[in-house]
Amino acid sequence: MAVLWLLLSVREKAGAVIPLCFLLFFGGYFRPCVNNQNLHIVEGKMNIIATVSGEAFFKNRGVRMYLTDIRAQSETGEEYHYDKAYWSYTPKVGDTFLPVDGQQVQFSGTVYAPRGQTNPYGFSFKNYLLVRNCRVGISGMRDETWLSPIKEKPDDVRITLRQSLSNKMDELFSKNAHLPKALLLGERDELADNTVQAFRKSGIAHILAISGLHVSLLAGMLLWLLSRFHIKPSLRYSTVAAFLLFYCWFLSFSASVVRASIMSLVFFAAKSLKKRSDTLTNWGLAMAVILLIKPAELLNVGFQLSFLATLGIITLGDSFNHLLDRIKNYRLRKALSAYAITLAATLMTLPVSINTFHFWSPIGLLYSPVAVFLVGLLMPLYIAVCLVSAFLPQVGVVLGRGVDLLTDAFLFLTQKAASAPFSTLRQRAIPGLLCVLILLTFFFISRYSLIRRKLKAGLLVATGLLALLYPLTDYFTPVTFLQLDVGTADCAVIEDGKDTYVLDTGLDGRELSGYLLSRGRKVTVLILTHLHSDHAGGVAALMENGIPVEKIYLPPQTFYEEEEEKAILTLLNQSDIPLVSFSYGDVLEGKRVSCRALWPHSDKLYPGVDENEHSLVTLWDLDGIRLLSMADVGSLYEGYSVARADILKAGHHGAKQGTSQEFLQAVSPELVIVPISQRDSERATMVVRRAGNENALCYLTGDKGAVIVKVRDGKASVMTYLED
Repeated sequence: MAVLWLLLSVREKAGAVIPLCFLLFFGGYFRPCVNNQNLHIVEGKMNIIATVSGEAFFKNRGVRMYLTDIRAQSETGEEYHYDKAYWSYTPKVGDTFLPVDGQQVQFSGTVYAPRGQTNPYGFSFKNYLLVRNCRVGISGMRDETWLSPIKEKPDDVRITLRQSLSNKMDELFSKNAHLPKALLLGERDELADNTVQAFRKSGIAHILAISGLHVSLLAGMLLWLLSRFHIKPSLRYSTVAAFLLFYCWFLSFSASVVRASIMSLVFFAAKSLKKRSDTLTNWGLAMAVILLIKPAELLNVGFQLSFLATLGIITLGDSFNHLLDRIKNYRLRKALSAYAITLAATLMTLPVSINTFHFWSPIGLLYSPVAVFLVGLLMPLYIAVCLVSAFLPQVGVVLGRGVDLLTDAFLFLTQKAASAPFSTLRQRAIPGLLCVLILLTFFFISRYSLIRRKLKAGLLVATGLLALLYPLTDYFTPVTFLQLDVGTADCAVIEDGKDTYVLDTGLDGRELSGYLLSRGRKVTVLILTHLHSDHAGGVAALMENGIPVEKIYLPPQTFYEEEEEKAILTLLNQSDIPLVSFSYGDVLEGKRVSCRALWPHSDKLYPGVDENEHSLVTLWDLDGIRLLSMADVGSLYEGYSVARADILKAGHHGAKQGTSQEFLQAVSPELVIVPISQRDSERATMVVRRAGNENALCYLTGDKGAVIVKVRDGKASVMTYLED
């Protein structure tokens, strides 16, 4: 249908029909496909033989890579075959070895089905891998045997070429080699954290990821060069198309490069065939081709941002430039046109960008055109220096030093833009329906829409009012308790109007930070029940994401003895956030919420007891519903924290040494929540059985996902993220 559409040269007014049809088709058809991706994956410990594919890398103290041609044998002898799997393992202390592409390995590991989103605004590991054509995960490496000799070079010649070019850039551009590597090779691992943050705050983070901008610049440079030799247009377009195909191959068909190349190839195909076509038609055809080849791209934020930015330039950019046509000064009109295009792309991508990154950069509207211009100068210079160095090495080094100075200037300007007042503004997530309404409004106010101006103005005003009034709904929501699914760790959020109480942060704080940023909430009080990493390890993520925290409540400091506790406490002391000691008898009062500490009690503790027994037990009144949170306290001291409660959060992730039958009888909860991962769920079997004996529901976050309790005037409704 898409190819026929190009050949028949459909009118521009129909340009949005095909992509809309494809979006509806893939949105309706593909979602159940995503939900059913893991139906045939047999999980468990297996003996695995596989081949390393691509480049391995270190991340979060572990090694990550992909495997292909996987043969997995279970402990009972059954064999399973998978085309591709994501492999992660923790190396031994001091082991810096990274497997090389093409090596064959045999080891014992755990096969698992990657989980989808289990928390509101959470991360879907399943979708992340699905976009990369992978639906199986393997963790761990025990009893490993390398079946092929240890290789110095990977089998994939593309990796060898990229490594050689990367080493050459290190030689030519010294300290700033990380920027040409990111712009031309897609290697961003060497970028310093402060550089990445500066690009984000200045609104030009998209420049660091190879996308349509980079491919367009490369294609434009090659077209200009070929035109200097008076080559026929058809041969020019064919040459550029061949170059784009080579570039896709060179970068191992990176999704963003393939997307941008297909969009360019569609345009060149139309030019070569001398068919009448408009940019919106080319945009729609490129989307259709990509979704036909790889439907999972619909889930890719990069795909969404890329096509929305292009759509904004086509529609809103056209309208803005039409208004600028009234300006007679040519240079002023061209300068303003560059900013108009930036504004158009920013507006059209704003809903998705806010929902993904939780902020937007006003300074980016001013700086982005300047940055694009500078990158347009630097990229050909990087390429020219590399080409010269291939024939004249010494001259290449000298030229590289000069280009290095220009790179310094660009990075300096970026740092200044990032440090400007109001460079970034935090924004809460926009609901899906409102996102669609905003995008449709932007399209309808463009010249591609035939509706009248008064209706366009009314639609724009109505959508703007909805966007402004939506955050006010927080004032009318019921008290909400949210137990996040963060594996065998603990993290909960209590919302009382505009006040937010956080009970522990989990291990890495990623799910908590994503939720708070998406909700646009600051933390009124952060209660850390104790400083073990599975309860307080996410503090660093809160600070790195700039989430405001007014106060932090902790058990008495005399209990902090372990190294991980001391490290987290040092981080807290350096944060300038007030630290408040909170123990037996202390009370926290909110508007519709109150909290009383039941434990620890210094007079009741025995010396030398496990640190978990020192953790903070709290009893909450949530607008008439009582919730007892046991932290990691076990059977030794849980008797000191007995209190009648409607909801009980079981101690120590459902360990059988806690939440005894006698304790459950005394508390008499209607619902027991166990914060535990799906893989560790067997650990909570005894607690589930005991809860059943008391006719209480028992929800394991690993099975149910986040548990959400909404309370209004003493009446509670309970739902789970995966089931409701």
